[in-house]
Amino acid sequence: GLEGGSETGGSPKICQTHPFFPLRFGPATASSIFCTTSSPPSNPKDPIGTEQTTKGTFNSPVHTTGLVHGQVQPIVSQDPLPIESGSMSNGTRNGKTYESTTPKASARKPFSSIDDKYADGELLYRKLAELSGLNEVTIGQLISESNWKTWRKRRAGLSLMHQYMKLNNISPETILNDRPDVHVVNALAWINDKGGKSRKSNLVSLKTHTSAVLAQFSSMPRISDSPLIKNFSRCLNLNIESKARYAVIWEIKILLNHIQTTTFTTPEEIQSKAMTLLVCFSAARMTELSRIQLNDLTFSSTLNQNKKQNLLTITTQIKKGNTIRNEKIILKQTSNSLCPIKAINEWILVRNALKLKPSSFFWNFQKQTQPTSFYCSKTLTSVIRNAGILPPYNGPSIRHAVMTKLRQKGASIYEVNAFSRHVLTSTVVDAFYNRPIQRDLGNLLIDQDRVNYTR
Repeated sequence: GLEGGSETGGSPKICQTHPFFPLRFGPATASSIFCTTSSPPSNPKDPIGTEQTTKGTFNSPVHTTGLVHGQVQPIVSQDPLPIESGSMSNGTRNGKTYESTTPKASARKPFSSIDDKYADGELLYRKLAELSGLNEVTIGQLISESNWKTWRKRRAGLSLMHQYMKLNNISPETILNDRPDVHVVNALAWINDKGGKSRKSNLVSLKTHTSAVLAQFSSMPRISDSPLIKNFSRCLNLNIESKARYAVIWEIKILLNHIQTTTFTTPEEIQSKAMTLLVCFSAARMTELSRIQLNDLTFSSTLNQNKKQNLLTITTQIKKGNTIRNEKIILKQTSNSLCPIKAINEWILVRNALKLKPSSFFWNFQKQTQPTSFYCSKTLTSVIRNAGILPPYNGPSIRHAVMTKLRQKGASIYEVNAFSRHVLTSTVVDAFYNRPIQRDLGNLLIDQDRVNYTR
């Protein structure tokens, strides 16, 4: 059997069956021996420490797991008995064959490693989830099914909270059992006192992601609405104010007049005309343009005041994170030269003549493949440049100009939301899209002076 060694010094005792295994740990079990950690040995007299167990010394299924700093993950055998002399984690015991089992890893590739500076955040998340009653498999699924960008930011925010807890000897159990908003505010005050260039970004990261995690696992479900956190955030000026991309926007008539007076001849120009008019009369997003397939277009007709009117319905998808909304763009044919249906039909004829095989409606002529949202934005930017619209405005600014024009002409916020396929109760149109139209105020002053002079 295993014999314990002296904790105070001297040479460690050696197991007679496996002489390479120093027995300084006392009576051991599979849970205490076969574990991995990236932290340095706590006993400076121990020449071996616990990190060497990850180097594959034993003939067992123990491999380097790359666990986070300070994390110990036991690999326990199905046999609850302690390890006896002459037995290993995979082999025979008393004539019986057994195998050890290891916890099933999550589908997401773990970032936990010695060089991972946010590994402590993942460790804290797993510990809080475990204390709330979730098992290893459920925790792994929560992580693997989460949005990748959100999870990366969440680990960063939780790492800051982990530093505060470690400095003040606060256990995860204390945070879950007490008022969690108090600990969040204390951690915010600690980061604020540290200062530094990244002070504000660290404050926002800790407040946002720690509150989100504690709302899942603590007894305080709406921690982000805590009056204490709100008041403290107001004192630190952490309330994030979203800003519109443009202070002023150009007049949509400039682009429409350019299309009316320009002849589009090449296939790429004909496509750009169809794409531009589609955005003008539907406020289509760049991602919507890149995803349109040929089978998404449906031509139909209806009677309007006893007159036949042709319609075009385009099925689109709008993705926000993991949420997908199916929407429809409905266009009506008109008799003027700015009719989007006429421009789309003209592009379809050109597309058929080119015998393009892919099912995507638009085409990347440069790479000879289906377009991306970046290509659609670049195409529209080229059109507005030819119309005389200068930087910083780009292709997507057409949507801003369209929604600004609709609001100034009296369209309600609900009508514009339905037109642009926003949620009907959304206020994003007035907050980010409806801007004052850019014009030369100096000319207004000169014209006013001329009027006064003539009087």
